[in-house]
Amino acid sequence: MDDRHGAGCARARAPLQNDARWAALVAIVVQSVGLGLPTLWLVFAFAMVSWFVGGLAHGLKNGLIRTLIHERVPERLHGRAYAAYNGLRNGAELFAMACGGLLVVAIGARWTLFLAGLVPAVAGLAGLAVFTRQRERDVSGEPVPEPAPAHLD
Repeated sequence: MDDRHGAGCARARAPLQNDARWAALVAIVVQSVGLGLPTLWLVFAFAMVSWFVGGLAHGLKNGLIRTLIHERVPERLHGRAYAAYNGLRNGAELFAMACGGLLVVAIGARWTLFLAGLVPAVAGLAGLAVFTRQRERDVSGEPVPEPAPAHLD
């Protein structure tokens, strides 16, 4: 396959990648709202529905992020990319648990759970704003060049 076909395939995949990035950010917001919203209205059924919807968004987000890694990272670097993603995700979870433990002592479980939903929801909304502005500016339609080959030791 010559370069013309590769560039055409990259252009054809670009809208799908943009949609997946947008959907992953929306899923982060929905997941976060589903986590924190039940702290404002303490009704068991409402909490169960919110957590169920948040859990669905969590699963969708995980699938979309893994799809983006698969589509955007050169095949020879998939293992490293997935390892980096999992390492960052696991590290963030450990950091969040440590901070959450400190916050429960300081402000109580209810408000800690509220913050656990609010902070990532705000981050997801900020990401959506940045992504939307970038998408509006990017009208060239040029494919993203593949990074230089990594030096594998």
